[in-house]
Amino acid sequence: MKNNNVFKIVTLGIILVTFASCQKQPEAMFTMSSSSIYEGETVYFTNSSLDGYSYLWSFSDGNFSYEYSPSHTFNTAGTYEVSLTTYSKKGKYSDTYTETLTVETKQTTDLVITVYNIDGMLPVSDCQIKLFTNQSDWDNFENVIDFGNTDNKGEITFTDLQPIKYYVDAYRVGYTGYGYYSNWNLDYITDPLIENLINYYTVYVE
Repeated sequence: MKNNNVFKIVTLGIILVTFASCQKQPEAMFTMSSSSIYEGETVYFTNSSLDGYSYLWSFSDGNFSYEYSPSHTFNTAGTYEVSLTTYSKKGKYSDTYTETLTVETKQTTDLVITVYNIDGMLPVSDCQIKLFTNQSDWDNFENVIDFGNTDNKGEITFTDLQPIKYYVDAYRVGYTGYGYYSNWNLDYITDPLIENLINYYTVYVE
């Protein structure tokens, strides 16, 4: 009877060892839709791991995922070490694979306008600038695309514009409270803006 019990115990131990040995060592692997993106873009990850049962993704920006093949949007420029850890069924074995992702700041199409007095000597601060896309709107002060006032250097920056030409209107009440600076009689039309660059333009006011 004792020998029979010993045989059962040994047999059970062999079965358990055999079962445990059936857990394969997983191999983590994935690909990315892109390794270099701009802020606000989404990357799609394709899981190609072998012998995995569960998965943990770390996007290196404080976010994680347990999905098999997730996607993730990166909103801040920087270099990210994206990792995938693959686990066996009982979690005894694991493997981690890492890829580097670069997120860059996208340069918008910007326009920097500097305003000087008609002599071209003094910058004009607090000058209101309005942008239009065509002559008719510029003539009738309709459909203003954007507007704002120049700073103490006579500059104002408009961001995220279309790569087209703009009609510019500039106006400022005179320092004494009488009269005004204006370019109402001057046709200020920019060249078509160069896309994804900072464009510069100068306006002279009377």
